[in-house]
Amino acid sequence: MNSMLTRRLMDAFHEAAGVPALMPPLPSGMTSQYVHVIDAIAQIGEKKGSVRVSDVAECLHVSIPGITRSVRALEELGAVEKEKASGDRRV
Repeated sequence: MNSMLTRRLMDAFHEAAGVPALMPPLPSGMTSQYVHVIDAIAQIGEKKGSVRVSDVAECLHVSIPGITRSVRALEELGAVEKEKASGDRRV
């Protein structure tokens, strides 16, 4: 990589660092992690129609118990709604 490309890359990193300051504040109780979980749910839902906790965990490369806690918190915030699958009681 030449010096000009390196400089452009460093400038891009510097500009990107200021982006969070431009974002509006998250609603009370919402964290950036929850936003990632909601985004993963939306993406998986568009592809598959239904979303399982294990799908979200796989998509975000985190443990199922971690996603389960996040989904439970999102349910309490009213951001997501969980439904039991009619055919498979484990889902």
